[in-house]
Amino acid sequence: MVFALSVRASDEQYAAVGGNQLSGYTTQNISFTNRAPAEPIISCVAAPVPTGDFIVCTAVDQGDPDGGAVSYVWNNDGATTISGSNNNTVTLTRATPMSVTLRVRARDGQSGAPGGEGFSTERVRTVSFTNRPPAIPTVTASKTNLLVGEVFTWIVSTAGDPEGEAFNMQAWIYDSGWQLIWNNGGGVTAGGGPRTLTYAPGVAISVPGTYYLVGGVLDAYMSQWLQGPSLELTVVANGPVGVSGPSLWYDAEVADTNANGRVLSWQDRTGSGQHAVATSTSASPRLVQNVRNGRPALEFALANSVGMCMGNRSYGRNYTIFAVHSPARNGSWGSLSSPGRLMQSRDINWLTGNWAGTVSHFALVDFVSLTPPSFGIQNVAGAWYQTTATSSGTDGLGRFFIGGVNRTERNINTVAPQRLGLGSCGEYPAEVFDGYVAEVIVYPRVLTQAERQSVEAYLSARWSTMVP
Repeated sequence: MVFALSVRASDEQYAAVGGNQLSGYTTQNISFTNRAPAEPIISCVAAPVPTGDFIVCTAVDQGDPDGGAVSYVWNNDGATTISGSNNNTVTLTRATPMSVTLRVRARDGQSGAPGGEGFSTERVRTVSFTNRPPAIPTVTASKTNLLVGEVFTWIVSTAGDPEGEAFNMQAWIYDSGWQLIWNNGGGVTAGGGPRTLTYAPGVAISVPGTYYLVGGVLDAYMSQWLQGPSLELTVVANGPVGVSGPSLWYDAEVADTNANGRVLSWQDRTGSGQHAVATSTSASPRLVQNVRNGRPALEFALANSVGMCMGNRSYGRNYTIFAVHSPARNGSWGSLSSPGRLMQSRDINWLTGNWAGTVSHFALVDFVSLTPPSFGIQNVAGAWYQTTATSSGTDGLGRFFIGGVNRTERNINTVAPQRLGLGSCGEYPAEVFDGYVAEVIVYPRVLTQAERQSVEAYLSARWSTMVP
């Protein structure tokens, strides 16, 4: 403020003629100038933050020496005042990664005071909006259980970059030790939106084992690839490699169909010409695609009394028989058609795979598998089983395995099954299997434990069969 200070002189001659004499007033204005407020402190909540989020910054009052109220002036580039910021709080957001330098000054609003309105010195603080990477990619594949050399297609997908920035996509295949065996070069540049890359016709893996498919994304602000969750692949030998001498081998992937999708003759992959032949055109199985692990299977229907006769070879007491199958209905003990006989003899009372609602093996005189009423295990509709029935002419004993697990209860003296059939082709044609058959391999000898386990591993990996 401004004060007017006036003064006059007095001669103090009060007893003199005319009395005390006073001079005229001399006036001098005295100013008390405004003092600027103290520099405030900037306090920010949630800084740094990803792009698209908000940073709230507050100017903390450090006082005004004149005791007045203050307001604040903000800017974020050293020149431009932030609109509507004549208060103690500002809220910032940015769509792309960057650093923002905030400046704030306190003002006392005393524009009419001597010296004018008071502004503090600037307080400076830098806040950051960090990059949000592209969405984590996912990987899918046409098949996850593969044969050596089998070509498969796979897809890497991402929801895109949340900032709309361009980014790269990459794909890798690693072995079980996480050593890189394949990638798609330097990656593929994609726009900011959702993106799907399809690797077709795909790649093939030449060595059996476990492998991992991985997809990744990288934008201009990232120093390394962001990888998504891996997808596990199982690659097995293309058939019972190293286990010589199969006499029959039926594989749904090499089954030919007629114009109606029916399989009248199921080719024997051993090359010996022991093809499985349908009992009639109307009783032939239907080939259904993409039933299991992206692979087809033959559908045996109870309603059509479907059956196939497995060549004309007659089998003695030495055999090892593998089958992959899935019943269409839950087991019901005592019902001869739930789901009926998967494989049976055309000459005697012998069966393996399924019968009367169970997964079991019977050899003329008794069950090799568990005792009634279970006879192994009660089958579950839609479950995939890999069964192995063996018989040794040396010790005369039979054995039965489900998913590689020994389900033998009685090593009974088995008999020669002689000629074999699937479904209704056999001594008991009314007991028809109802469900899918994917693969059958028959050896006219007893395999060693290592050989049996090798074939079981191949079948289980290829068809993802269950272990009860």
